[in-house]
Amino acid sequence: MRRLRKDNAEPIEHDGLWATKSQGKHALVTWVGWYNHQRLHSVLDYLPPIEYEQHHHQQTAVRKAS
Repeated sequence: MRRLRKDNAEPIEHDGLWATKSQGKHALVTWVGWYNHQRLHSVLDYLPPIEYEQHHHQQTAVRKAS
């Protein structure tokens, strides 16, 4: 498995192939976790997607309660 992108901001810092399938899976799970929970997204007011989604759900609940 090759790394997904060459962007230094991303947590996958591996060139070439992983020694085992398990190492590749671990790297992928780590990257997906970073992508959803830590990556700042300009379209989402520079919030990670998970925080933006939580904020959205809170705002929706407040509107429904009103």
